[in-house]
Amino acid sequence: MRDSHSRSFVKGVSWRALGTIDTITLSYIVTGSISDSLKIGITEVVTKVISYYLHERVWDNVPFGRIHGKGPTHARSLAKGVSWRTVGTIDTMFVAYLITGVPINALTIGGFEVFTKIGLFYLHERIWGNVWWGRISDHRDPVPATKVAIKSVEVPESEVVRHS
Repeated sequence: MRDSHSRSFVKGVSWRALGTIDTITLSYIVTGSISDSLKIGITEVVTKVISYYLHERVWDNVPFGRIHGKGPTHARSLAKGVSWRTVGTIDTMFVAYLITGVPINALTIGGFEVFTKIGLFYLHERIWGNVWWGRISDHRDPVPATKVAIKSVEVPESEVVRHS
């Protein structure tokens, strides 16, 4: 497996662990049922790992907000958070509805997650932005040759050492 694929997978797993804790907590607050909350969280482990991996692979091909040698900009992290949350919220509401059978519970859990998950995802992205392992950057964000400047330095004649 290429390092970029491994990176996407590991990011997905670390995010899913954090996201599952959030989902179980919010589901319990809304439903009052630890059983339903755990079922929702465990089901989402499968559905979200797959969808997050695919989401990450798409974003690996989007150059917006990449700074060569520095990682993602704040705008890129925010855009990824919003796009992922759209996919994630739909998934959460669908899973919550399947498990509880109560539409208002599904909408409420999904509604809360819009806020908690965007903040958590943004922080997760900022942390991963500082991890260089497996990053695709050399061939996608090359420093254009026209941007490289050569600076000439004038050395005073009195400081020039000549060898005979």
